[in-house]
Amino acid sequence: MHFNFDNFNFNYDPYPVGIAKQVFSQEDYQQLITSYPPSEIFKKVDGIGKGYKSVKPKNNKKNYNEFIQNSPPWQKLYLWVKSNDFIIQTLNMLVEHQINLGTNQHDLDWRRRLRYFLRGLKHGNLLGASKSLRTEMIFISLSANQGCLMPHTDRPGKLATFILPMIQLDEWNTELGGHTSINQPKDGRLTFNFNRLKKLDFTAVDELYNVPYAANQCLILINTLNGWHSVPPMQGQNSNLTRKTVIINILKNYHSPIWSQF
Repeated sequence: MHFNFDNFNFNYDPYPVGIAKQVFSQEDYQQLITSYPPSEIFKKVDGIGKGYKSVKPKNNKKNYNEFIQNSPPWQKLYLWVKSNDFIIQTLNMLVEHQINLGTNQHDLDWRRRLRYFLRGLKHGNLLGASKSLRTEMIFISLSANQGCLMPHTDRPGKLATFILPMIQLDEWNTELGGHTSINQPKDGRLTFNFNRLKKLDFTAVDELYNVPYAANQCLILINTLNGWHSVPPMQGQNSNLTRKTVIINILKNYHSPIWSQF
């Protein structure tokens, strides 16, 4: 179970955003849609939008692990996403599109990480200065009834995010919304958001363009200091529909006293 890296096209302004269509085979995509996590195991998350629920290993570990273990299609995708091969294919695809994340597949080598660790010990850093790449796969559900994700930039350590809609071809009416909005603050002083903790109201940003919520599509966002994006409030009044996605993040760990202060 895997998706195709060959069909990405990028927009580089104001930051790199890639879009690919028909990323899964029809058979694989159908298996993933029909076995998407049931609504009862999602956990409400406050503070980042409205109608936002998730199944994540961090805040919903038991449900997350049980679901992955008991769902063969998702278990196959999970194992591929957690493999070095997935990260290497991602980095290679980005390099082909002139995107350098400041890392490479050598960061996956345990011998390289051991050298960083020993170097840190030599200088009195008990945590070392080890660096490694890893991935996480999470499930996100947003209510079509005014559900939204506030304008924000992503946290430090996140290099790139894949957003994969999980929906039948004719299930979603685009009039509901659900698109990913690429934003820019109206106040230029807010453009660069280094601490990544600040979120803005929708009235405080302009939408430069958007990427529709569509079946068997993949959106990749490259994390930058000006990488503002959002999901505007959806228009499904009294609707029971949800905007279902799977999110795959490429992460870089930094283990050092400097980062532990923040």
